[in-house]
Amino acid sequence: MKTKYILLSLFSAWLLAGCFEDEGNYSYLPESAPTFLFKSPNHIYCYEDDTTIMKGSFRFNTSDSLERMADLSYEWKLNGVVLCTEKDFNVPTNEAMDKLGLTEYPSSFLVGTYSVIENSTGLRYMTKVLYNFIPKYGKGNWMILSKDGENSKLSYQRLIKKNNGNKVDTTFENTIGIFQKMNGEIIPGTPRKLLDHLAPSISVYSLATLVLTDKVAYEVSNENLKKANDLKDEFLDGTPANFSIVDAFYSNRITFLVAEDGRLFRRLFSENYLGGKFLTEPYEIDSKGYEVDFIGNGQTSNWTSQRLAYDRKNHRVLTINHSTVAASMGAIFPVTFVGTGHAVTPWDMGENSEVLAISEKGDEWLSPYTLKLYRMVYNEDGKTYIGDFVLDINPPAYYALAINNSNVKKTESPVQLTKDNKILITSSNSAGNYAKYIFYTKGNQLRYIDCASNYKEGLFMTFDAPITAIHYDIYSNNHKEFGVGLANGDFMRVDIRDKNNPFVIKKSVFNVGGEIVDVSTTGSRDYNVE
Repeated sequence: MKTKYILLSLFSAWLLAGCFEDEGNYSYLPESAPTFLFKSPNHIYCYEDDTTIMKGSFRFNTSDSLERMADLSYEWKLNGVVLCTEKDFNVPTNEAMDKLGLTEYPSSFLVGTYSVIENSTGLRYMTKVLYNFIPKYGKGNWMILSKDGENSKLSYQRLIKKNNGNKVDTTFENTIGIFQKMNGEIIPGTPRKLLDHLAPSISVYSLATLVLTDKVAYEVSNENLKKANDLKDEFLDGTPANFSIVDAFYSNRITFLVAEDGRLFRRLFSENYLGGKFLTEPYEIDSKGYEVDFIGNGQTSNWTSQRLAYDRKNHRVLTINHSTVAASMGAIFPVTFVGTGHAVTPWDMGENSEVLAISEKGDEWLSPYTLKLYRMVYNEDGKTYIGDFVLDINPPAYYALAINNSNVKKTESPVQLTKDNKILITSSNSAGNYAKYIFYTKGNQLRYIDCASNYKEGLFMTFDAPITAIHYDIYSNNHKEFGVGLANGDFMRVDIRDKNNPFVIKKSVFNVGGEIVDVSTTGSRDYNVE
């Protein structure tokens, strides 16, 4: 019987030689090939300072399977380097990276193979393996900013995936006060906000997070949780007077900081992200002056060319051009308009208005492609309204021109909202199930307005204490979860894949020891999250 399989294997090896010349060609296997007992392609998760174990399970579907098992050797291979020669992968991540010559963590998985080799014939039976090399503090984790007496505390929840046969087990590792543990110092001041941002000069893989309090603005590496910069030291001619930052916007090569008094400070990076300082003098827009209240990061994809901000002094919307191909990159323009009869007037909202939230909407494809749909929630004359408006973001100038068409509309909200409510305007290109939803908090309730169902308002979930922070995750394209922080210090992940049955992921719940002010995921930076 063994002779039969040797001949078959030799014939197969000759016939399929071309198929197996390169790593990753494994589509055509002979009938004598083993059945691999895990998903293909199979992800292996290799964490920094950890040892990765993956069982190389398979079976032969032939009558002499026991005899054949004694004639085998194994190779786990990547980029031409053999990482392991045992049936089960059991390799320290740091050792594997040294063998591969990797000095930085790759931004995505690397494609390799797992081979079962018949020693008597030399025939290799291969399956694809996707090697994920992940720093200890990598993507898909949550940072939690909370009160700590008169200071602030940054805590961390790390998601860990472990291969377990044909499935992957997920666990959570919680570290309270991780910033102080990693940096040996506290975060001074009352907590305000967390903002993720693209920062390849700080970490190519994990990027960075801006930690805002009423006293400091720290850029923290998502890869090692070390403080990379104190932004007060990043000004060309010294720190501006009354430097206290309440909001910010990051794009590929642009940073805008919003001061408490409404001033804007801009930094432009060089193409390699290594150069760039903030100008000490505030940014100038026009002769009207301005006081920026907030930047409408909302739930907006970062590939759009414009980001909106609200000027509370002049009751108008401003646009930040962050296209890297335009001469006006990093410029801010007030919204202008053409036509008459606009139901929503972002260039002049009126003295009796207060804008609560703004975000781009991705749920309508407009023609021509330069037209973009935006949504804002605002108060006017004692009522709350939901306003949809359209801007023509016209290259190469990239100014923002409000036009009037059938997408422009003003609808009275079914509930009165204020700045005390946390508001999430959802974009369909980030969370398809919630493309038409506006979420808002009311005490310990998370509620919604379904703009596609005649602005129906309803209860989404209830928690044990008032909600003080809530955000979509930004790691997955369709945003599978919320991160939620409560006044009692509890943090939790909420699975929202089924909007009719959202649930708290119980093993994610932990208490940080103080009221939570903001939460943020470390992600791929495909989206900004307000």
